[in-house]
Amino acid sequence: LPKEQFATGSIDKTIKIWDSGDSTLVNTIHMTQHAWCLLWHPAGMLVSGSTNGAVECWDTANGKKIREVVAHDDCVTSMVNLSNTNFCTSGDDNLCKVWDENGVLLQ
Repeated sequence: LPKEQFATGSIDKTIKIWDSGDSTLVNTIHMTQHAWCLLWHPAGMLVSGSTNGAVECWDTANGKKIREVVAHDDCVTSMVNLSNTNFCTSGDDNLCKVWDENGVLLQ
């Protein structure tokens, strides 16, 4: 996200992109599950972790899904950037997984 924006995930199965200056809604992304966690990836995409174990990568400008991977057997509970390309997810399945920006599982 640009520095002047932030994102929120909701139980109504949307991700909302907001202007941090005046708190106006910039864009709404519609999902099939609700986002449990969000991560801004340095590659320029928003990553969401869902209650169904999916990790989805989004283009915030147009709200389109870039890719989706089934990352965990249950809810994705947290995500963190490890580098400019790799990120880590953890889930209710008690696993931590490392991914590259293309959704390839590294470990």
